[in-house]
Amino acid sequence: MTTTIPYLPTARVQLLNRVRKESKVKLTIQVGDCDGVTLVRCRGRITFGVEALALGERVAQLLPSTQFMVLDLSGVDAIDSAGLGELVMLYMRTKASRCELKLAAPRPGIWDLLQLTNLTSVLQVCSTVNEAIASLRERVA
Repeated sequence: MTTTIPYLPTARVQLLNRVRKESKVKLTIQVGDCDGVTLVRCRGRITFGVEALALGERVAQLLPSTQFMVLDLSGVDAIDSAGLGELVMLYMRTKASRCELKLAAPRPGIWDLLQLTNLTSVLQVCSTVNEAIASLRERVA
């Protein structure tokens, strides 16, 4: 059964379903709640294809039920231009849904890439997951 998710164009959903059948996903996504803040833990890579699409799909599923989200990048060992584009799309989707997004704990190589592309001026990046959660927890009513 295919579920159409808000924010994902039909062609993108079809591509995601096709790629899922053809390859193994090299990204695991775990979701938890920490005192009203949704924590999305990523392990693996965020790259062109199924990984970037899977992350976008999972966050889109969470948006109707959360106002505060932390994307834990501590387990991400690689990100390419499609992955960076997906992070920007996540920022735009969360903002449109009145959800505040913070990236947390990127490894040094990922941090350098975020700075090099000037995404640190757009995306809120915290050095640790605890720091990101604490900054959002202050706003949870």
